Amino acid sequence: MHTRGQQASGSSPRGPMGISKFQRLYPTKNSASRATDRRSTSRNNSPEPPVSRSTKMRSATKSRGIYTSSPSRRPNPSNVSLSRAGHLDASAKIIVGVDYGTTFTSISYHILSDEDDHTRVFPHEVGVISEWPHDGFDGSKMHIPTETWYSSVPKIRGRPVGQFELSNSDSESTSSDDEDLRASRSSSSDSGQGGDDLARFFWGYEVPYKKYVELAPRSEHRRIEHVKSMLLRAEYAHDDQREIRPRIDRLIAEKIIRKFGTTDVPKSQDAQDLITDFLVPVLRHTRHQLIKHEGLTDQCSISFVLTVPLIWDATSLRILQTAMEAAIRETKFGTLRHGSVDNLFIISEPEAAATYLLGTSDDMLAGETFTVLDCGGGTVDGTTYMVTNSYPLSLGAEVGQPGGDNCGASYLNKNYANLLLERLAEETYLEDNGRTLEAIVQGTIFTFENFVKRSIDVTKNLSGRVKIDGLRGDRQRGLVGAAAKGFEDNVLILSPADYAAIFLPLLKRVAKVLEGQLEGAMMKGQQVKRVYLIGGFGAAPSLRSYLKNFLVQYAKKVNLSYPIQLILSNKKTCVTAVSSGSVLRGANLDGGPVREAYSSYGFLRNELYDPEQFMGHRNAETFIDPCDGEQYVKVIHYFIHHGAVLPPMHTYRPLKSVHAFPIDSERLLCDEYLYVNDKPTASSYPLDHEYNNGARIVGKLVSDMTFLRDDRLIRRRAPRLDADGMKQGMAHYVVTFDLVAIIECRNLRYEARYPANNSGKVQKTDQVCIAAAFKPGTG
Repeated sequence: MHTRGQQASGSSPRGPMGISKFQRLYPTKNSASRATDRRSTSRNNSPEPPVSRSTKMRSATKSRGIYTSSPSRRPNPSNVSLSRAGHLDASAKIIVGVDYGTTFTSISYHILSDEDDHTRVFPHEVGVISEWPHDGFDGSKMHIPTETWYSSVPKIRGRPVGQFELSNSDSESTSSDDEDLRASRSSSSDSGQGGDDLARFFWGYEVPYKKYVELAPRSEHRRIEHVKSMLLRAEYAHDDQREIRPRIDRLIAEKIIRKFGTTDVPKSQDAQDLITDFLVPVLRHTRHQLIKHEGLTDQCSISFVLTVPLIWDATSLRILQTAMEAAIRETKFGTLRHGSVDNLFIISEPEAAATYLLGTSDDMLAGETFTVLDCGGGTVDGTTYMVTNSYPLSLGAEVGQPGGDNCGASYLNKNYANLLLERLAEETYLEDNGRTLEAIVQGTIFTFENFVKRSIDVTKNLSGRVKIDGLRGDRQRGLVGAAAKGFEDNVLILSPADYAAIFLPLLKRVAKVLEGQLEGAMMKGQQVKRVYLIGGFGAAPSLRSYLKNFLVQYAKKVNLSYPIQLILSNKKTCVTAVSSGSVLRGANLDGGPVREAYSSYGFLRNELYDPEQFMGHRNAETFIDPCDGEQYVKVIHYFIHHGAVLPPMHTYRPLKSVHAFPIDSERLLCDEYLYVNDKPTASSYPLDHEYNNGARIVGKLVSDMTFLRDDRLIRRRAPRLDADGMKQGMAHYVVTFDLVAIIECRNLRYEARYPANNSGKVQKTDQVCIAAAFKPGTG
């Protein structure tokens, strides 16, 4: 079979959620109407909006000409219709927000009924998934460690989603969906209960417990954390990447994960299986919790919102998007159309957090500028926004440049471990029965991680005690004065100086990120009077005290006439603000950025060689079509161009597709390949041209047109005669149809229609999600 393509006559618009059960923290008077085991859904404990604050509104209006409007209705999470069996009606729509973090992941959700489509959703109406397995706190944790630990048992997987090979063989012309149905991830489907530990897949809270408490005898190179750093193109992520890359390469060599791409060159996309393998049990747990507590049924519609760092490029966005699609497909949790996630919405993490914070504020006015400091376990990100609309409050563009650093709370663990190793360096007598000093120190990290660093305030010059079995105290060894090591029998004493060495280097770097935001705003003539502190690290007393003092000193240093207030959230809000804010934003997609494409999309074409008409054909490698004997060039014809502003709904002019088959072909299978390129490019250039560097296949449409021959709708064509009367090519069949691309919000559907010439019937349809092709926040 051979494919030819003709360009269309026109082109696109262009331009260059606990405790043992959920808690509803703010129940409404109608909440008893839910079934008993569902009446306590974990909700964000933000204050319920007042019914009226018209006095304040009038005052604000009079003094500034703008006002912060109160909500038009009292929120009622129980207005979602339930069936008699206690299940959600099929009309219910669930928005699920996924904050896939470097060290922790949070999932929030909200249930909409048909009547809610055009009403405002409030923060206290957003539920948070909890009851995470093995959390050690009776299920009260509202986030899950983004960690996995593979066994040595290889996984059985299908072809990577979105990765196809070009082929002229009919036998290889199979759809990706067929491959995915045959794919199996036996270990990732493990729920974490029972089974042989040597063969099980550990995820979430089970990983640190197995490592630090049980000291599980499993290879360290298969323990994966900080995977998200592989998608971050920033200098401060290089240390993490250098640590993770060798583990990825080992897992690929052991056939535990797959290599992406057609070369052996390391790619960020090689982290895709690692992300999917974590998201699979996360989504499966989320689905079970919604069934248990909310009456979820398979008839309910699920839509997802993904949060991403503001500085990610389109390639990183697409890797996370594709990993999410694979997890949805495997768990059967979510809406898929033609094998693709339906209208996935992507939002930046700072915008999601800011949306949540605006929803909880009752005194912020349009025109104010504020900074969001998101301090997680891996990265610390600072972003400054201006409030624009007064009702509802909404965000303008970022003020200045967003900033960040890899100085999150997880690096406290490294500083702590290094300090203990340094202090225990001479205590080699502790190493017995195969225990090393490193293993002894690792055994203390679980307590430091879960208790010490979450409660201590190092600015108060406190001391601490670390239990080290077998440690000989100073008194026992007669060590006094300068020779004393700060040891008691079985106890290592951490002095205020020790805590300073652990915490201060990171606290200073966090303050540096914040300072960058404040200075950037001042350079734009804006006054930042509020800094919102969120993220897991944002709940740490040490960081809170340090930043409060920093802001006081900063105001003095630059002679500010006003104080800068550090706005603190409760611990639960700190860790769920991003995922919950994404749900609020996902319930109202209005007001996003212009729909400018950050990627180009096009179809593979075989164009008749014509170097005079097509510049891309010059110096291009050509080939002879065995059917008609003509000379062709394999190129990409782009219909969505990088920089183009795309309407929400748009049908592109048909692209005529011509396929030739030898008369002895068993089936007439017509393959169409959809490419994406994350940079400006041009059509009619060969695959190996620099314009197509980085272009990769993201979709494949296989249309079986055998019926045309069997029903005698097409006739065989004889070999053509050249100028000398010589036969060129062979007897063959030609199939011609229209290839039509259709944009539907954040989906790209493409269809094979026969017959051609705008009058054809749809023969085959495929679809890809193009959310990653837009700036996060685009509706």
